Amino acid sequence: QDSAQSRPYQIHGAWPPHRAMAEDKAKGRVLLPDLVLPVRYDLKLTPDLEKFFFDGKADIEVEVHEATSEVTLHAKELQFMTASFVSAEDGAKTMEVAAINMNFKEKTVTFVFEEMLPVGKGTLSIEYAGILNNQMAGFYRSNYKDIHGNTKVMASTQFESIDARRCFPCWDE
Repeated sequence: QDSAQSRPYQIHGAWPPHRAMAEDKAKGRVLLPDLVLPVRYDLKLTPDLEKFFFDGKADIEVEVHEATSEVTLHAKELQFMTASFVSAEDGAKTMEVAAINMNFKEKTVTFVFEEMLPVGKGTLSIEYAGILNNQMAGFYRSNYKDIHGNTKVMASTQFESIDARRCFPCWDE
């Protein structure tokens, strides 16, 4: 009995595999270097529903595949305060960011460190702020009526395609 579930998978092409799949979809998009890739995001968002902005803290567990002093992520309409990196191998040493460079045209942010990030797992921690836009994209605001007919404001998310970068710095491909 030969079923698709029992057949071994053979993978051909570029590594990491998402790069090969992304090439066709990437026409007109900015693909990030794959020296550092995300494993897990831990996000804390604090919205201000009166002033329509939010504070964010992202702790991103990453895998550094090749030593580098720069990490580039997608970001749109975000303002960055600080960033740091802690290697899982040497958890006692925190590397503070030396420069934060925004590329508004490509919708990316590059965190530049004075030292090379070592190969292996680590955590990239970023503090930032953003706007609760009214464009139904990313982390945005919308209105609803409560049971008494009063108009209220709520924060919502829409991360399809390339909108997550409006809420947190990420590999949004």
